[in-house]
Amino acid sequence: MKKTGIDTRPRSRPRVPRRVVEDDELTPFQRFGCWYKRDDLFQPYADVPLSGGKVRQARALLRRNASRIREDFGGVVLTATGVHSPQGLIIARAALELGFRVVLFVGATTREGALSRHAMLRRAVELGAELDASAKLAYETTLAHAAARWREENDGAGYIVRFGINLEDDPDAILGSTAAQVENVPESVERIVVAVGAGVTAAGVILGARQFAPNATIVAVQVAGYDRRDAIDRMTDGASYEWHSIEGIPYARHVRAVVVPGFDLDPIYEAKAWDWMRENERADESVAFWVVGDSRLVR
Repeated sequence: MKKTGIDTRPRSRPRVPRRVVEDDELTPFQRFGCWYKRDDLFQPYADVPLSGGKVRQARALLRRNASRIREDFGGVVLTATGVHSPQGLIIARAALELGFRVVLFVGATTREGALSRHAMLRRAVELGAELDASAKLAYETTLAHAAARWREENDGAGYIVRFGINLEDDPDAILGSTAAQVENVPESVERIVVAVGAGVTAAGVILGARQFAPNATIVAVQVAGYDRRDAIDRMTDGASYEWHSIEGIPYARHVRAVVVPGFDLDPIYEAKAWDWMRENERADESVAFWVVGDSRLVR
């Protein structure tokens, strides 16, 4: 066991807190060495085991813009997604609940290949989403161009949900839905470690700490992609935080992380940031790790 790391020796299976289904209910903190914010326990859908803050953000965005989507965009929602990313399924489930048509854009694959190899895309199509695999590359800009072409071919229909989330449409709702979850942070916490993808969740945690835990330092750990510090600085009006970037681990590589038996972390995001934390942070009540969600739940 590493001297500064979290004790990962086998233990009995912990009690699992109940599933949280209401958007404004606080998800719990649990302590296993350090504290863990169990935002993965936000699971509002009984039919699809989606979890976490990204689901809450998507629901807030689409619900608050529902009338506009129907009136100005023909009741259609478009989003680009990586084949390993939960974004497509999250947006599909939240949009279909509101009766919208959903088109998902993926690249560097075929429709048949994407559906045969990737459970989240397959589940989204089973729910009623459409899949567009016309893009030759899987880059964010290429997929955005594919969605823009689709809109041109369909008389401007289609409300585009970009990678991460559309902050400019309702920043208070999206960032605020995460910031509110900081309210129940334990008083002993001095450092909150959060994995960074698009940076929206990290920005929300930073804003929440400003209100609920002003003496805590937010430690943002980017696991892949281009540097998101400029985006986080814009979202938080330049609030202070620590920044660390993990190098040499491809985004699509799965890393296994078991906190205790029965409590695994998402292999794309959290597991990589958790490994970094084990090497660099104390394993006591002064540190909290923010569990954003868990894409492993979808098979």
